[in-house]
Amino acid sequence: VECAEMDCEEGWALLKCGGKNYNRALACFAKALEEEPDNPEFNTGYAVVASNLDYCVGTSLEPLQKAVRLSPENPHIKVLLALKLQDLGRTDEAENHIEEALPRIPSQNNIFGYVAKFYRRKGCVEEALNFLERALQTKPSSAYLHFHIGLCHKTRLIQIKKAANMKPRGKDRENANESIRLAIYYFKKTLELKPTYDMAYIELAEMYSEIGQLEEAEENFQKVLSMSNLEDHMQQEIHLRYGLFQQFHIKSEDTAITHYLKGLK
Repeated sequence: VECAEMDCEEGWALLKCGGKNYNRALACFAKALEEEPDNPEFNTGYAVVASNLDYCVGTSLEPLQKAVRLSPENPHIKVLLALKLQDLGRTDEAENHIEEALPRIPSQNNIFGYVAKFYRRKGCVEEALNFLERALQTKPSSAYLHFHIGLCHKTRLIQIKKAANMKPRGKDRENANESIRLAIYYFKKTLELKPTYDMAYIELAEMYSEIGQLEEAEENFQKVLSMSNLEDHMQQEIHLRYGLFQQFHIKSEDTAITHYLKGLK
């Protein structure tokens, strides 16, 4: 028996099974929507998957907006819409959705991880860390949350360096070193929890580069470069970041160019 509800359930199940199943999940929700185009749950499922597949161009914006119109009390979809608006530079609209969603989020909920991402990208590191700690109460073994705590400490490092004109000294240097230490700790913890977390290898490698541990940086870059079946956008990011490492830390322009060209392909 085929029915829209079963397509919807299959879509949610596939969504929980990881990124390789996102396109199949999207197709399931799309099929359900053919039967009931204004069903709130079907639209929410479609929008959630679409946002996971939408890396930079904004194709998920319209489905997210429709899902929010149909489920205005759903904080999860509001936060996802806020992140997409932030991607597109529509920061005031994004902030409004975050503020509307926050009172509706239960006290212990992993949605706070997405809220934290919004505030980290805004530059509000302390707020982001607070939300991540709340999210960890629900999912203490989440690789995603540990990764984003590491990104918060990386963001703090960048802020310290910019304030010191890229040459931190004295207390600024101490704070920068502490941020690097914490970032390394959380990126390593991420990889303990999920050894296939590709971006964690890149971020860990770059933190090692910051303190001159180039062999450790190279080792982590090689681990991610050897991974197979990565999405095109991920392969491009790896080649870009490794090219920058080769150009500015190893001083090998030939190797850097090789990887920049691989990224362009």
